[in-house]
Amino acid sequence: NGTNVGTGATYTSTTLATGNIVTCVMTTTVACPSTPTATSNSVTMTVNPTVTPAISISASATTICPGTAVTFTPTPTNGGTPAYQWKVNGTNVGTGATYTSTTLATGNIVTCVMTSTVTCPSTPTATSNAITMIVNPTVTPSVSISASATSICNGTSVTFTPSPTNGGTPIYQWKLNGANIATGATYTSSTLNNGDLVTCIMTSTASCLTSSTATSNAITISVSGSVAPSVAIAASATSICSGTSVLFTPTPTNGGTPTYQWKLNGTNIATGATYTNSSLNNGDIVTCIMTSSLTCATTPTATSNSVSITVNSTVTPLVSISTSATSICSGTNVIFTPNPTNGGTPTYQWLLNGVNSGTGTTYSSSSLSNNDVISCIMTSNESCISSSTATSNNVTMVVNSTVTPLVSISASSTSICNGTPVVYNAIPTNGGTPTYEWFLNGSSVGTGNTYTNPTVANNDIISCIMTTSLACSTSPTVNSNSVTMTVHPTPATPVITQTGFTLNSDNPNGNQWYFANLGAPIGGGTNQTYTPIVSGSYYVIVTDQFGCVSDTSNTIIIVITGIENINETSFSIFPNPTNGNFIVQLNSNNEKAKIELFDAIGQIVFKKELINSNKIECNLNNLANGVYSIRITTSNSSSTQKIVIQK
Repeated sequence: NGTNVGTGATYTSTTLATGNIVTCVMTTTVACPSTPTATSNSVTMTVNPTVTPAISISASATTICPGTAVTFTPTPTNGGTPAYQWKVNGTNVGTGATYTSTTLATGNIVTCVMTSTVTCPSTPTATSNAITMIVNPTVTPSVSISASATSICNGTSVTFTPSPTNGGTPIYQWKLNGANIATGATYTSSTLNNGDLVTCIMTSTASCLTSSTATSNAITISVSGSVAPSVAIAASATSICSGTSVLFTPTPTNGGTPTYQWKLNGTNIATGATYTNSSLNNGDIVTCIMTSSLTCATTPTATSNSVSITVNSTVTPLVSISTSATSICSGTNVIFTPNPTNGGTPTYQWLLNGVNSGTGTTYSSSSLSNNDVISCIMTSNESCISSSTATSNNVTMVVNSTVTPLVSISASSTSICNGTPVVYNAIPTNGGTPTYEWFLNGSSVGTGNTYTNPTVANNDIISCIMTTSLACSTSPTVNSNSVTMTVHPTPATPVITQTGFTLNSDNPNGNQWYFANLGAPIGGGTNQTYTPIVSGSYYVIVTDQFGCVSDTSNTIIIVITGIENINETSFSIFPNPTNGNFIVQLNSNNEKAKIELFDAIGQIVFKKELINSNKIECNLNNLANGVYSIRITTSNSSSTQKIVIQK
């Protein structure tokens, strides 16, 4: 690079960098040279960086069966045109660009050492990752099958289940008498015939199989024909007197050596080959359930016919009476109905307060009085009765007097301002649990026991119709009184104007002035005019003699820049107006003084005590612009001044 670096016959350097230019100036010693020195050609250097060769290898498979060919492939980095040395368990086995083997065993570890041909390698060789082989042994698949039953009755469902060995996730082909019949994980059939032969061929999905399929054992089915068991019973007599012994006998079919369960009125009563009873009652029903001993019975049990017994025993006639109503209104017609027991075709004698009053199959009257008692004497024509007559229960009547329903309505107010909602209440008399229908100017508007109208108009008329739930009312419905509404209009929206610092309302009465900045009414601000003492926005709302409130007037903004002391004080404030940072200077020292700062509506927004000091610096940048009052209170005096915060 033009800098002298040596004078020898040769020049050697280990610190050359890419782009360095080496030249040589020769000084001759010959006599009479044309020039004493000569400059050589330039040699420009290229310095290559050092690189690190690396290699990784992959296998066509790492889990294989014995004898499977596996090819290992290298992926070189910075190898140039590399040479490879393949190793199995550290022993050299090949030098090709890939390595293939069919003799690998479980646990064999394959690696590769690469020799790089690149210029300037950090090391000439690199060793790959190691690949560990898994070689699964060869296995033989097999399958056996079992059946839920092999000796069955016709129509019995049989399920065949396989037990696979070395099947992986196997596939099954079921065969019936050598013909393909199903492919499920199990095979079920209810249509097997005697001598049918069931087998199964399993196709294995496991690896390294000696064979892909295996055939199961064969199962031969024995099928017997079905028979229907039945039983009939007969009685030695079916119409008897009380206490007669009756013998019941069964006649079985397809029962084999049967057993019996005798039932009386559905309840188990005996288990013998016959059944005898001497205490049967009228209407008793005897049946028998036979259990067959035959294997292929269509059902294991059979139920016999029913035998109904008639027992002519002594009976007691009874009668009760019921009525269409027991609590009635005066003049209501009431029907009394008898309910006979053991009466045959009976006759009746009806009694009113113990006096005969009729003989029909029913008795009716529309002239009953409160506490009247109705009863009945029934004469039975039934056989074997203990008595020919029976007296009923007594029915005592409750006769209610007629009542007159009434309803009146009241309103939460009948004289209101426009837009005021009104609630109307119904006051019932003799209504029971009444229902109501409300009317506004004759139109139906509601059904509750109260009605609320949010949009009452002047001279609206509200009324109500009540429906009573009492049975004995002179009328089911009754009309209420009417309520006529007086609705006063909303006062006109006032307009305010400004004269100097004085605000004027165009409405002479009912004014209430508001400080808009706080949205609060101004105490004492109820005249037609108002003079603010604080900067801000003001408006007025008017309330008329009926208490109706106008909308908000226009808003006027007042800005007061002057400072007026409330009274002569014993302290000074500076600067005033202020941006929020100011000093309060007392005119004399006090042992203790209290400083309070009030906003425009009299709320304390800052307070502090001074002890043995006559000056305080205040930083109230957080307060809004406006006029505030400062009060200094000592043990013997109190003084107040105004201060304006204006940022």
